[in-house]
Amino acid sequence: MSRISGALHLGYNLGQRGQGFGFEGEITATLSDSENSSPGIPGVNRVRFNYTSYAVYGVYRARLTCELGLRARLGVVYIDGEFRRRGAETRTRSDNETNVSGGLGLTYAFTRQVHGLVEWTHLDSDINHVGAGVQLRF
Repeated sequence: MSRISGALHLGYNLGQRGQGFGFEGEITATLSDSENSSPGIPGVNRVRFNYTSYAVYGVYRARLTCELGLRARLGVVYIDGEFRRRGAETRTRSDNETNVSGGLGLTYAFTRQVHGLVEWTHLDSDINHVGAGVQLRF
């Protein structure tokens, strides 16, 4: 299932010029429910899933070139999710859990304060993010 999500990261870098260790907090929420048709399961027409996650990460950043950087992060995430099956009978189930989470990404420095970011993050056995965004540094 694919879904559209939004995320807010706030962090603090302990290193110099975007290198070294740092910390980040992140809140992620689905902006639209993912929907998956289930034609092979009798009586189930659609399955919907949405969630909100709250995470804290330790981050390591390394410069590859003047503009390009690599980042890796590892931390803990709390996921508050809801599954909804619609068919002959509608069922809703909540699923809340805490997991170890990690990710890898690349950054590109457009200016000293504005960086582009592409990142993959593993939240749960069923949830992986691939995202792109902009980082503002000050």
